[in-house]
Amino acid sequence: MNVGWWKLDENKNPVYLGEGVEALKKLDYDNVEGRRVGQDTIGNFKVSTVFLALDHNYSSVGPPILFESMVFGPKDYSDLACVRYATWTEAERGHQILVDGVRKCLAKRPMASARQLERYLSAYQTRAGRLRESGVALRASRKSSASKKKETPANESERSPVDE
Repeated sequence: MNVGWWKLDENKNPVYLGEGVEALKKLDYDNVEGRRVGQDTIGNFKVSTVFLALDHNYSSVGPPILFESMVFGPKDYSDLACVRYATWTEAERGHQILVDGVRKCLAKRPMASARQLERYLSAYQTRAGRLRESGVALRASRKSSASKKKETPANESERSPVDE
């Protein structure tokens, strides 16, 4: 595990810079467009995917996690979903999956609340298995932790949160 700073080369591949201030000086962090994988606004919601420049894999297993997609709500811009990736290609694929999920939710329920969208995206990502199929790990949003979980009978687990 290379804890420290990373940059993208001309082919969008991560390059390890090292740790500390000297490595940070090598980072072109002002180049926002060069770090942005995707940004879409769908209705009142925003999907943003970026290169983080700092490894978010906090274990010694697996590749560095350097990209992140987030879905933001309309009022306080709280994160409704957060997914992290190792490569630019995974981040592009994951970004599109989240954009598609937001569009599908709003197509079913155009006035969906932030909470409804959050629940829909969680169900969309896990039930469809789309992120797992693409090799992307899902990190649940802080807000969708155990505090919101409730046990449901098996027959209710297949219902979409948007339909509620």
